Amino acid sequence: MDWLIENPLANMYGPLFLMVYAVLIIFLIAFHKIRLKSLDWTAKMPTPHIPQNPDPYEIAYLRGGENEVARSVVFSLVHKGFLIHTKDFIVKQEFFQKAETLPEIRLLSPIEKKVFSSVFHSSKTAEEIFKDGGVTSAIYTYCYDYEQKLQNEKLLMPPEIEGVAQRNASIAAVVILLFGCFKLFAAIAHGRFNVIFLIIMAIVAMIVLFVSTKLPRLSHRGRAYLEELQTAFSKLNIKPPSKAVRTNELPQPAYAGVDPTLLMVGVFGVSILSGTSYDYFPQTFQRASTHESGAVSGCGSSSSYGSSSCSSGGGCSSGGGCGGGCGGGCGG
Repeated sequence: MDWLIENPLANMYGPLFLMVYAVLIIFLIAFHKIRLKSLDWTAKMPTPHIPQNPDPYEIAYLRGGENEVARSVVFSLVHKGFLIHTKDFIVKQEFFQKAETLPEIRLLSPIEKKVFSSVFHSSKTAEEIFKDGGVTSAIYTYCYDYEQKLQNEKLLMPPEIEGVAQRNASIAAVVILLFGCFKLFAAIAHGRFNVIFLIIMAIVAMIVLFVSTKLPRLSHRGRAYLEELQTAFSKLNIKPPSKAVRTNELPQPAYAGVDPTLLMVGVFGVSILSGTSYDYFPQTFQRASTHESGAVSGCGSSSSYGSSSCSSGGGCSSGGGCGGGCGGGCGG
């Protein structure tokens, strides 16, 4: 077993080994990231055609999952006059509650009826919409159907690709850990215990590997389809009304029997309502998103499903930052 601790690699000077280790880590992460792009075979599939009667809620689910569907449903209920938005300046809360005079229930789609009847029997804050018993709970079965349909059309990342990507990431992680553990064992065998930089580098490498090489939610085909939807509907130049209107005054649907305002919210999100009579809508949900993410963790809003500060790698991958600080580490 002496060859394990008596060889050029085991006896390599600490800072030099850390440089070699860093090069190995960068190579494995870069190789795995490049490999991920080739795994998505949906890039070879044609982009689906835009349907004659697009479902704005299905599009919202494609774009951002069940939370986006929840925002779209609540907007539609407000837009059709079933809900009103109120503010309580004493407790500094914003609520969505039933309107005093309700339009005809036939104006609602099945998913809207389900949400209105099961959730808004009492007023709800924007935060409560996303909690258990809120809108996201009421639309679960609808979102499940959207999930299955989008998976069948290969617009979401296929599970088999995710399985291959996880196996490849695990192999890269094992190589990084084995290489680090080998040097750790050799350093301790030689009576050198200044291995803190080696341990930190291995931990950071694991985090960067699994964060930076995580597969996107949408497949290549799904992203291309969403881009086609946004390009097509941006050309229609349909904008929400600049002032509030009652349901019986709403303009006739302008696109294949679908409410154009709801369709635009489904395609682009509630941010498109900025500058209209619904300007409070994106602001209300942005505050709710910030409040929820702040209560769970300090990593920022979950609306983008990630934070640049969580995947940049910081000073741990740059030669200048590590080179000076790693001088005597790693059992040199």
